[in-house]
Amino acid sequence: MALAETAFAGDLGMEVDLRKVPASEIDRDDFLLFSESASRFVVTIRPEDKKVFETCLQGNVFAEVGKVTSGKDFKVHGLKKEVVIQANILISRKPGNALAVLMVS
Repeated sequence: MALAETAFAGDLGMEVDLRKVPASEIDRDDFLLFSESASRFVVTIRPEDKKVFETCLQGNVFAEVGKVTSGKDFKVHGLKKEVVIQANILISRKPGNALAVLMVS
């Protein structure tokens, strides 16, 4: 769910491919999406910072698993290539209140 939370925070869309997630012996989309490993985290970077970022992480296991998009769609492709989540991200910002909603279609 960190991916959805990241998309909410940026008020942007995201497209993710679970086949690119470094994981061994996991063959279910739900396990990959909802596992809470202490050593797994999501980072978003600007495309122009990719090379520097990857240099900093040399020697560690990491992967580019998706991209941030300018739209409001949150899409996840599963381990078998099919779309397993397709949703719209809606953000309501009122003074003193913020609401993020993931609308699954």
